[in-house]
Amino acid sequence: MSLKYYKEAEFRGYYHRIEVMTLLGADAFRHLWGAPVEVSPAPGAILRNLGPDNTSGHNEDRWGKSLALDLMPHGMDTAEDRQRAVEIATTVGFIGIGVYPDWKPRPGLHLDMKRREGRGFGNPGTWSAFRNPETGEQEYFDLAKAL
Repeated sequence: MSLKYYKEAEFRGYYHRIEVMTLLGADAFRHLWGAPVEVSPAPGAILRNLGPDNTSGHNEDRWGKSLALDLMPHGMDTAEDRQRAVEIATTVGFIGIGVYPDWKPRPGLHLDMKRREGRGFGNPGTWSAFRNPETGEQEYFDLAKAL
């Protein structure tokens, strides 16, 4: 398989351990976004080994491959940009879409193809998350908080 916008090396050795539809979705997202979209440099942004019971889309132990990627689109700076990113991610078929406005070095998205009850193409599960400045813990909210 060949991607138009991403090179295998950008996935830090995990390329062949990522679900094909996740990779194709990321490439399609990058095309429609119209600007660079980097893979997050954070550990675990591509693949995690969390044991068979953990349901994270990144968890290879549960799903056999990573179904998720954490991406950082350049130019996703405003609520309108974040809304556009969610619309594009929905259009290309992601089933889980998380918006993380305070990730470093830039705001980011969690995009996944993990099966969810009552969710599917055009009807993804969505959320947002922000780091609590007092505890340092990431706290999850509905998508509207990020938009």
